[in-house]
Amino acid sequence: MPPAEIAARVDDLLDRLDLRELRDVHPFLLSGGQKRRLSVGTALVTRPRVLVLDEPTFGQDRERAAELLDLLARHAGEPSRVARADPPRRSARTGAPGGVGAVTDSVFALRSYNPVVKVLAPIPVMVVVIGSRDLWTPALFAATAMIMLLAGGRLTGRTLAWVLIGPLVLLAVMTVSFGVWTDPARVGDTTRLLDAGPFTLWSGALTTGLATGLRVVSLMLFALVAGLTTDGNDLVRSMIAHLRMPYRIGYAGFAAMRFVPRFHSGLEVIRLAHRVRGVDGGRGPLATVRRYGGYTVPLLAVAIRHGDRVSLAMEARGFGAYRTRTERLRVPLRVRDAVLVVWLLALCYLVPNVCVPYLYGALG
Repeated sequence: MPPAEIAARVDDLLDRLDLRELRDVHPFLLSGGQKRRLSVGTALVTRPRVLVLDEPTFGQDRERAAELLDLLARHAGEPSRVARADPPRRSARTGAPGGVGAVTDSVFALRSYNPVVKVLAPIPVMVVVIGSRDLWTPALFAATAMIMLLAGGRLTGRTLAWVLIGPLVLLAVMTVSFGVWTDPARVGDTTRLLDAGPFTLWSGALTTGLATGLRVVSLMLFALVAGLTTDGNDLVRSMIAHLRMPYRIGYAGFAAMRFVPRFHSGLEVIRLAHRVRGVDGGRGPLATVRRYGGYTVPLLAVAIRHGDRVSLAMEARGFGAYRTRTERLRVPLRVRDAVLVVWLLALCYLVPNVCVPYLYGALG
């Protein structure tokens, strides 16, 4: 091949891959995304008839990935064949490539709603619940949240059991505890139900405890609507896109979330290492404190090593160099999100002003 044609092909690919300004830089000094584009360019420069690529868009943002796929599509249009091991990701909200999460797109699946909407939309409901002083308002809102979780949360196993049993246990504990500890002077005009030593159980105290418990349970269930059906990464992406949260803070949240499983795996390794070495602090509370104290320094070392790796990786990808950053995976706002907001706002008016008076009137 003539040198002129070689130079023309190289210059053309460097321009298409946005690497011309780095043509004299050693490959080891390039970022991960730049190295990936360079590897694709080295495969394309000879114009092979068959080309097999393994995740060629890894490490690229949305715009870079689209440009790279367009380049490969043009190459595939020539007398050659391209096979790439880069499966499309489907969005929980769009059901189409370009997002993350479950593949379901049913309107009844809470995971298909925008995370920011699920977090912010229940806030007016929570304000109404906190300000209520009757039994029916928090009870109706708690029932609404429970129906949302059971119908759209797709909960299974232990999570489903905790959602069903936990609120009932909490409600019973708060009702009884308030019934026992409420000042008798405040409920002395109600019915005395039980005397147990120094404690007297009044019907008014139980009603107060039940109302308080219902408010707490209602708040907890609406918090679980977002907490159990939202992916943390999607929430951060949505906050960056729709709440204009600085991406530096958002990606710091990404890194923090990934620290949790790393700490868990590191703790298991440390426990096994202590067990292999015969380190045993004995039994009892003090022994447990000493044993976990022995985990502190190794876990700190794990955190420092992981923090160094994360900071180096983010710096290699140009993190923080620009005021804005493009996202390959998007979490859009859709009509169903607006419907959810309107529905919850309507409940804020209908429950205390229509449903509760009707129930009091019907039940006398």
